[in-house]
Amino acid sequence: MKFNLEGLLRGDYQSRMNGYAIGRQNGWMSANDIRELENLDRIPVEDGGDLYLINGNMLPLQKRRSFLQISTPITEKEEKNPMKKFWNWKNRTVTNEETQEQIQERTLFLNGTIAEESWFDDDVTPQIFKDELMSGSGNITVWINSPGGDCVAAAQIYNMLMDYPGDVTVKVDGIAASAASVIAMAGTKVLMSPTALMMIHNPLTVAIGDSEEMQKAIDMLSEVKESIINAYEIKTGLSRAKLSHLMDAETWMNANKAVELGFADNLLFKADGESAAAEDSFVFSRRAVTNSLMSKVKSHHTPVRTLRNPQAHPSPSSKRDSHLSNLKEDTNNE
Repeated sequence: MKFNLEGLLRGDYQSRMNGYAIGRQNGWMSANDIRELENLDRIPVEDGGDLYLINGNMLPLQKRRSFLQISTPITEKEEKNPMKKFWNWKNRTVTNEETQEQIQERTLFLNGTIAEESWFDDDVTPQIFKDELMSGSGNITVWINSPGGDCVAAAQIYNMLMDYPGDVTVKVDGIAASAASVIAMAGTKVLMSPTALMMIHNPLTVAIGDSEEMQKAIDMLSEVKESIINAYEIKTGLSRAKLSHLMDAETWMNANKAVELGFADNLLFKADGESAAAEDSFVFSRRAVTNSLMSKVKSHHTPVRTLRNPQAHPSPSSKRDSHLSNLKEDTNNE
């Protein structure tokens, strides 16, 4: 077995690995730099062996626009598309409802997971979104069909839309769940397709550490929940306690229920004179369903208690009294 003596003299295995981890995470060592010091075969360049990463979410350096002198050159495609965008802008010709004139409308489509690849600790992506939002003027329409995603990204998009000088009409044509429902609250008017759904629930995260770290994660989630309730409260006018209960229960709403609770203003398509009737609405609560099922299971499996016939099954005391009575009769007979 061969060893790199220079590498071994730097410290034991654990010390070396800790040092390599620091170098790797801070962008000044590649996988091949480390493997050479450990006398290991190089990883092919096309497989990322010479790739330098940045600390945080471990993005390639060329996408973070830093340490470019040691990274691979940025291609024209990468320059135009630094990440997989979950939004898309289009200009469409629509008819003005008041003047019946044909006008150009700026339309934003939010499809899929919000910020699946990058947003947090990233000053590039949010700026790109804001630049595109502010590149035009006039009212805009935002179509949403998203299961949710990064709550930090959703919060920033919500703030940008709320700060936009024109009217923002939000149209939910599929689903606005989790973080996507927060973005929907930025609409001057929120419209939902009759087949669309909206879902709100508590934020979640993944944490590693001791009990103190777990408590910090709990406290952080509590504050994130309060910030989300702020957006729901502004739009719906519901009490914070009511909104908190809806989030605890992971509440699913169809279009009519969303209108009834104030999360939406109207339906996208409906007959003339038709309104969102409360009796036709529904709300699904995961917690309510679970509790209902547990109650049914308990009632089904609870053993039925039946009263015994005291004549057929005399109690121990009655047996004792009967036995004493028989002894007295036998004594008297003698």
